[in-house]
Amino acid sequence: MRPSKRFKMSVTTLLRSPAEWRCFKMNLSAAVVLLLTLISVCATHVIRKLPWQYQVVGTQLGQSRPIGKRLQRPIQPLGKPQNRPIRDFRIDASTRDIKLANHYNNLYYAPIAIGTPEQEFNVTFDTESPITWVPSIHSPSSRIPRKYNNESSSTYKANGKPFEISYGSGQVSGYCSQDNVVIAGATVHNQTFGESILEPSMFDNTMNDGVWGLGFSNGKDLTVVDNMVSQGLLPAPVFSFYLNRYGSEDPDSVLTLGGANPEYYSGDFTFANLSMPDRWHFKIDSLRIVHGPGFQAVVDPSTPFIAGPIKTVGVLNTMLGAKPLEGDPMLVPCSTPFSKLCVEKRGHSFTR
Repeated sequence: MRPSKRFKMSVTTLLRSPAEWRCFKMNLSAAVVLLLTLISVCATHVIRKLPWQYQVVGTQLGQSRPIGKRLQRPIQPLGKPQNRPIRDFRIDASTRDIKLANHYNNLYYAPIAIGTPEQEFNVTFDTESPITWVPSIHSPSSRIPRKYNNESSSTYKANGKPFEISYGSGQVSGYCSQDNVVIAGATVHNQTFGESILEPSMFDNTMNDGVWGLGFSNGKDLTVVDNMVSQGLLPAPVFSFYLNRYGSEDPDSVLTLGGANPEYYSGDFTFANLSMPDRWHFKIDSLRIVHGPGFQAVVDPSTPFIAGPIKTVGVLNTMLGAKPLEGDPMLVPCSTPFSKLCVEKRGHSFTR
């Protein structure tokens, strides 16, 4: 992952620690492609999250457990990380670009369709969960305009397993169904997804209807990306994001499925081992502006915050002149001049 020489973007990352958390938000004037694969990782409405929990009743998963204990498929060790040639992930005729809408740098979302005939929804992206879900017609909420009606779809198949996802602001719950999902012109057949019948109030005033899960499979139901690969719709289980800055003249934000589009980056990628086998977690060696030991990070495009250990983030907020917002987050105005903020990984520096 290298900063582009041509574009700017808003980059958000979640930094994790066992210590208390503080959040701050800032715009980084550097473009990167967030490249994620099922074996390696190279690497924002606001959703504040608790550690993920996921429950499907009546399956082999049993009771609700942290995602770190849910992996059913073995992950092979990576061995020594390598900087692989960029050609491994270049876009070709079998990759798919999806244009994303940018809602004030807080939310990036895209359209998908479910069923036959197609029912359209806007979804945001969550790399912390494998579940894709949309509101059900049976949801009592009157503030959600678009809801999935399985009785209107000729390709619907009943599943019925309950699901539940815990967010920091509440829970989403409902039941699973199967139907065709259309993404970037490709039809994913018999995709398992969630029909929500209970949504927290944080979804009342957002631009998205549901969520597309880009996390690892729970070992039983395949994710959208898994199915796209198995059905020959993608050449590889790879996805990449280019996230632009709202109001800028940068190119539109894009999610590329199956590869990475060289229009949005230059140079070679830096690869990193996952620190957890079933989550997009990796170790950051250091933040040069605050000298100290490395820490773990997770890439999650569904939240606009950077969060980390309270002591480290407190020093960083002071140095950046951050101002508190209601509800705990700290804001760094875009006009604030400050020294370079450098994130280091495997001998490479990524600098604002």
